[in-house]
Formats: sequence, C-alpha cells, structure tokens
Amino acid sequence: MTPARDRCHARTKKGDRCRNPAGPDGLCPVHRRQVVAADRASRARLLGPIITRTLIKKINHTLWQCHLFNAP
Repeated sequence: MTPARDRCHARTKKGDRCRNPAGPDGLCPVHRRQVVAADRASRARLLGPIITRTLIKKINHTLWQCHLFNAP
C-alpha cells in the first residue's frame, strides 16, 4: 500500500482544510500563488514610498544642476 499524500496546510474561505495535495512547502499550487501574490503586494506597499522619495530627490538634484549650469 502506498503512503498517503500530505494535504495542503492552508484553510479555505469556509475555514475547512484544503483537500489538495501539498507540495514541498506544505501548500498546494492554488494557495502557493495566493501567498506569493500577497508577498509581492506587501513589498510594493513597503517599497513604494521609499522609491518615490528617492526619485524625488534625484529629480530635485538634476533640476538644481540644470539651474546652476544654465544660469546667466
């Protein structure tokens, strides 16, 4: 007799255990995609303001340099 396959460790919207077979990380492909998408979204929320501030600083620096070199 073959050993039983491990089930996904995630919970469904109803709160039941997922019935899909688990991969090496303990999640099925459906729930793995959800975790990856949530991780990407949280990174974007965290990095968005940092990237925006850095971009504004670079733009201001460039504009200031253009002003200095183009001054009469």
